[in-house]
Amino acid sequence: MRVRTPLTKECKGQWTKSKVVIEITIHICDIIVRNCWWTRNDVPFAIALRALLKHKASEHFPFEFPMKTQGEIEASICEGMRRFEQEYMGRGPKEIHAHLMRDLVVVRLQGVLTAAEQQLVKVLPLEKGRNLLKEVRTHLIETARPLMEAMIKDITGVEVLSLHHDISTITGEEIVLFTLVSSPDFREVKQK
Repeated sequence: MRVRTPLTKECKGQWTKSKVVIEITIHICDIIVRNCWWTRNDVPFAIALRALLKHKASEHFPFEFPMKTQGEIEASICEGMRRFEQEYMGRGPKEIHAHLMRDLVVVRLQGVLTAAEQQLVKVLPLEKGRNLLKEVRTHLIETARPLMEAMIKDITGVEVLSLHHDISTITGEEIVLFTLVSSPDFREVKQK
């Protein structure tokens, strides 16, 4: 068992500098992940580095990283899914909502069909157009699955157990369901 010794005056300055360097490095990792999530190869490195820094910092420094509220987690998931749809699928949804319910994350995207996809469904026979569109969308989601799971793990702090997906060719609504290994921890909102 490790016992923390009180800081002397000489150590306090060095401790404060180290704490600030770690906080700045974690913040830089957050910026890399947030702004370059789908376009850079160094994002997995940034995620791993941030996790390692948080782990090591918790061992050596008695400060806490702020825990997100449920609303902040849901908003971050919405932003990540919006960015994914824009950069990976070609356009973003008109509306997006995420709901965290225990160990489930349900993301509802509305207005996701492109003009070409809408035309494809109208022109081809009903079953053929619908099946073709669903098959293509399912293949794209399965291809990008590791990115989406990494994004959810980064936001919630919990591993993704499974991912389920469906899209309506009539309403243009898409549902993505993530099953997590456990319920994520979040900070309760203070009632006024």
